Amino acid sequence: PDEAGPDEGEEGGGGSGGLSGDEAEAEAEASGSEEAEVWARQLAEAAPVVRLEGQPRRQRHGWTVTWSVARRWLGSYDRLDRVQVGGRHVYCRRGSSSRVLWFTAGFWHFGHIQYLGSQTAALFVADSAACPEAIGEEGVWHVGLPSRGWA
Repeated sequence: PDEAGPDEGEEGGGGSGGLSGDEAEAEAEASGSEEAEVWARQLAEAAPVVRLEGQPRRQRHGWTVTWSVARRWLGSYDRLDRVQVGGRHVYCRRGSSSRVLWFTAGFWHFGHIQYLGSQTAALFVADSAACPEAIGEEGVWHVGLPSRGWA
């Protein structure tokens, strides 16, 4: 009678689901390669223009954003094909070369060009989407006002 145990060449115990170290590493690389391909495709297919639209609403802390402040950020943003921050495209607002949209540190940010790449922004949302149009519906944009400290 055969005894149950590791087959010849198979390592006993361990948590790689029966794969040798080399096989598990190759599987992880293939999975990572697929993710990299999906990521590259999402970046290549990113919208050339995104629009920030909406009405400001009352925030949790009891203060509101006036329409005049919010509308400074509303509008169309054109993708800058040769500029990336955080591995994602940067977008510039039409008619205002100083207002940009970028990604860094797990957040998408609308802010002034001098803060590009930083976490200082007028509007921000926690989402690691490859492109702004892929930001989930559950994403809530937050407002940073100078009087309350920028984000």
